[in-house]
Amino acid sequence: MKLSSRLLQAILPLSALVASGLVGIPRPSLAALNPAGPGVESSSLADIASAAGSSAGLAAFCNIDPAPIRSALRSFLRSEISDHARRHILWQNYRAAEADSEVALTRVGGVSCADAGAQVRDAVHDITLPPDPGGDEP
Repeated sequence: MKLSSRLLQAILPLSALVASGLVGIPRPSLAALNPAGPGVESSSLADIASAAGSSAGLAAFCNIDPAPIRSALRSFLRSEISDHARRHILWQNYRAAEADSEVALTRVGGVSCADAGAQVRDAVHDITLPPDPGGDEP
């Protein structure tokens, strides 16, 4: 999932906040997850859920409804994972990333919301389209 440089600059301080213990939501253990299907590994699914949560956190911070991201992720998880418990763990990762992003963006302050609508569209696009087997986009 592509993240804009402004979003990355806003979210990167989150890692320092989480590391310091000032911000943090317990995440379920990814060890409980097995690969979802051919070519899709658990860490990839966790990355997708976390990136979607970060984008949803930006949307919520900017007073944009993150429902399209939630809906796309929900559909994606249902299509990729048949086990409800595994989907639930990934959904918790999404929610934690969403909340952590909102907290970090609030603490950072001065974050521009000019590209937030495009970020929501990009997040939905990235969730709903399969990865390019040829690698990264040009």
